Formats: sequence, C-alpha cells, structure tokens
Amino acid sequence: MAKGEKALTKFSFFGGGTAKFEDAAECFNDAGKQFVMGKAYGEGASAYRRAADCHLKAKSEFDAASSHGKAGEAFQKLRGRLGLQRLLPRGRGDLRGHGQVLHGGEHVEEARGGARERRRPGGAAERHRGLGAAIDYYDGENQPMRANGCREKVAFLSATLGAYDDALAAFDSLGRSCLGSNLGKFNAKKWFTNAILCALAREDVVKAKNALAEYANLDYSFVGTREHMLCEQLTARVGRRARRASRRRRRSTTRSSASTPG
Repeated sequence: MAKGEKALTKFSFFGGGTAKFEDAAECFNDAGKQFVMGKAYGEGASAYRRAADCHLKAKSEFDAASSHGKAGEAFQKLRGRLGLQRLLPRGRGDLRGHGQVLHGGEHVEEARGGARERRRPGGAAERHRGLGAAIDYYDGENQPMRANGCREKVAFLSATLGAYDDALAAFDSLGRSCLGSNLGKFNAKKWFTNAILCALAREDVVKAKNALAEYANLDYSFVGTREHMLCEQLTARVGRRARRASRRRRRSTTRSSASTPG
C-alpha cells in the first residue's frame, strides 16, 4: 500500500497525466492480492478499491471494473454477500461505459444472486431486474447461451412471482431459440410446455390452445409426446372448468334477476 501511495506523489515532466495513476493501481492491486492470500480480506478489498479509483483516474474503465470485482470477492469472503452487492454494481457501471458488457453481465448475475440467498424483502424483484440487465449484456455481446441461461432464471422467477405473461414470453423465447440449434432443438418441447402451463395458470384457455397449435407447427417432434398430451389434457380440463364456472355465473345472475322486484 505504501508503494501505491508513494507512486501517487511522483512528478514527471514526461510521463503524462495518467502514468502515476497506472503505477499506483498496479501497486494497489499487488497489495490486494497479497492481503487476500494472507486472508486479510478487509485490507484486500480496500486495496483493490484504491486500485479501481486509480484506474478510473487513468481512464481505464475495464481495469477499474476488474478491480471492483476483486474487491467485491474479498468482501464476499469477509462478510458474505453484503460487500458484493455494494461493490459489483459499480464495476458493472464502469464496464457499461467502456462497452465490455460480457464481464459486466457476470458481475450482475453474481451480485443479484445474493438477493435470493439472503431472502430479504424485495430480493426476488431485484434479482429479476438484475437478470434482465445481464440478458441485455449477453445479447449485446452475442453470447446466446449465457443470455438463455439468464432467460431461464427469469422465466422461473417470473412464474414464482405470479408474472405469468413475462414467464410465458421467456419460455417461448427459449423454445424458439432451441429450434435454431441442432443440439438444442430436442429441448424446445420442454420450454414450450412451460409456456403453455403459464397460459393455463392464468386460465387463458384460448392462448393455451393457440400456443399448442403454433408449437406443433414449429416443432413436429412435439406432437405425440407426453408433454404434448399433458398440455392437451390440461387445456381441455381447464376449459371445462371455465365453462362450468361461466354457467354457474349465468344461473346466479338469472336467479338474482328473477328475485329482484319489478
């Protein structure tokens, strides 16, 4: 740390305005590594944060994000996810400005995962937003497998939160994406089944029927499978229940009208 502080006091006629910050950042990063190796995680995190600040002053956003990430990892070891949640979003911001979105997406996924693990109020909604940001990152970096991994988490999380329309859209996107891959096309029916179940969860029988027909056209191997037969049976059952409920409502309305004095 002392070497880093000393590097910041250097003066040079030829080194330009950023040389001392680059030298100091290297010293702070080395100090952070030594602290972490010695399990002095708090000091290590502080050293990495100092390195990140120097990188920013040297206009090296990517290196700053990397140092922020290492600081977050040190805090994670020191006191769980609290430090990670606080520091990694800063790293993500540095990376967004620099355009290095892939590394930032990894930070977002890891940081947002802590919300679920701590089970704090609003954690699920925050994780949902973080995963959405990670999807944007990976799509922008042309990393479809990583993006789909986040979409899967978003789909299940949306269903858990009762946001069935969002879950349906995510499952539908996953299924269609699978059809574009020779290896992944056999998984399409799994996602299509989940999409149909989301439609049935909100008792939208029309949407479920339309989805069944559309997915059968998109994926010929879907027809006749256990998943397809299950969706057909559930759609028919939910449809019958909806019709019975509708008839009961009509009878109730008719009785109510008849009992009302004219």
